[in-house]
This record gives sequence, C-alpha cells and structure tokens, in this order.
Amino acid sequence: MFSFMFTLIKVVTAVFIAETTRVANIDDKIAVQRKNKQKEQFCTKLNQVFLHLDSDQDGSMARDEFQSLITNATLTTLLSTIDIDTHDLVTLLHMYTQGSERFDVHRFIEGTSHVKGPAQSIDVLKVLASIDTLNEKVGAALRNRPGK
Repeated sequence: MFSFMFTLIKVVTAVFIAETTRVANIDDKIAVQRKNKQKEQFCTKLNQVFLHLDSDQDGSMARDEFQSLITNATLTTLLSTIDIDTHDLVTLLHMYTQGSERFDVHRFIEGTSHVKGPAQSIDVLKVLASIDTLNEKVGAALRNRPGK
C-alpha cells in the first residue's frame, strides 16, 4: 500500500511538472509574440511621424525636414509616448547621415527601434557607427597607400 501511494505521488508530481513546463513554454512564446507586436507598433507609429514630415514622399528625408520633428511640440510629445527622446534622434541622425544632407527613413526607423529602451542602447549604436566610419577610413587608406 505504501509503495502504491508513493508511486501515485510521483506520477502526480511528474504530471504537475510536465504541465508547468508546458505552460511556461507557452508563456515564453506569448512574451516573444508580444515583444514583436510592440516593436511592429512602434515602427508603424514612428513611420507615420516620418511620413508626415517627408514632404516629397520619396522615402528619404532632408535635415531641414528632420529639424521640424525635434521642434514640433506635438511630434515631440508623440515620440515621448513611445519612449523616444529627441536628443537620441539627433545623435542617430548624425550617425546615419555622416555629413550627408539626406537619409533613408526606413533605415533610420530601424535604427531608432534599437534605441528604444535602456540608455546604453544609444551608446552602443554610437560605438558601432564610429567603428564603421573607422573601418571605411582604414580601408580607403589601405587601398590608396603608395607602393601597393
């Protein structure tokens, strides 16, 4: 009788653990889906802001069009609702344009979606942009060196 009860308790425990694991896996899937949906909604909202500012609707934006974003109180408030600081956008603009007067809106939105969140994200993006610039300069110097 004792071994039967012991076995029954073990079976019930195993079923409980299996069910808990199954529910936890479902929760993980739901969390991933929720996170992906939030990113999609974020990009959609940001895209709407940029489409509003992109006067010629060519998918790229001039610096002067961008300036209206960071000076417009309504747009600044909208960006704050999705946890974007206009200072971060200015930094990101400098990284993506690298002296150019125009930038690709879709690339900018993708980059901005990585900025959302902890303050360290923008710092990492700054470092990556600096590395890309440095790689280009080193590559150009190597290609143009005398005696090549």
